Amino acid sequence: MRLRRFSLTAPGQAPSPGETVPLDKIQSHQAIKVLRMSPGQEIELTGPWGLAQARIEKIDQKPQPTLWVTLLSPFEAPPDSAQSLLALSLIRSSRFDWAVEKATELGVKLLVPIMAHRSVPLASGQTKLSRWLRLSEESRKQCGRPNPMDIRAPMTLENFFQMPLPGPKFLADPAGSPQASPPDQAFSLLIGPEGGFTDQEKQLAYHNGFMPYSLGPLTLRSETAAVALLAKLLIK
Repeated sequence: MRLRRFSLTAPGQAPSPGETVPLDKIQSHQAIKVLRMSPGQEIELTGPWGLAQARIEKIDQKPQPTLWVTLLSPFEAPPDSAQSLLALSLIRSSRFDWAVEKATELGVKLLVPIMAHRSVPLASGQTKLSRWLRLSEESRKQCGRPNPMDIRAPMTLENFFQMPLPGPKFLADPAGSPQASPPDQAFSLLIGPEGGFTDQEKQLAYHNGFMPYSLGPLTLRSETAAVALLAKLLIK
């Protein structure tokens, strides 16, 4: 039976085996009030250092319910399933937020918001980076992912193509061809805004080694295409 997994967000170095540490308010509430867990039960911890086995040591009720756990093993960071990169054009705020959450759950290594010709513009001086990082961290805790997803500040396509990009490189395009099987190596996935990239932007992507990739004849929303293609490329 798979152990219940909780997130440890303590700052600094990873706790060592034998050390007893508290879970935060949200995690403690989930364990104590919702799952009715008790001392002696073993759990799995995820944190910025990886995964570790732990045992519930005690429960304090005051000043607020707090669950204390003792580490049974050192934290170990499993390798990412792929050093995958998603470049997603800025779309409506709520839809981009949803894509951030799902990209985190699917295991994307790096998310790059793209300012394209048809992107939804951000307000002057606004990047929303702190919001996206918070949403991603909440998703990471929920799904038990040990490794955080990196998110860059929004950038233009020209600046994006100056980055070191893992290959193969795919551009979501209904006119493209489907991939026969998921790649066994790191990849880059580029998704356009509502209305798609302009012809000039597409040519720029092709010039930089991106290949058109299609999921079929239907035109998908940007966030739908991102999640569908990521699932196909990452889940083997």
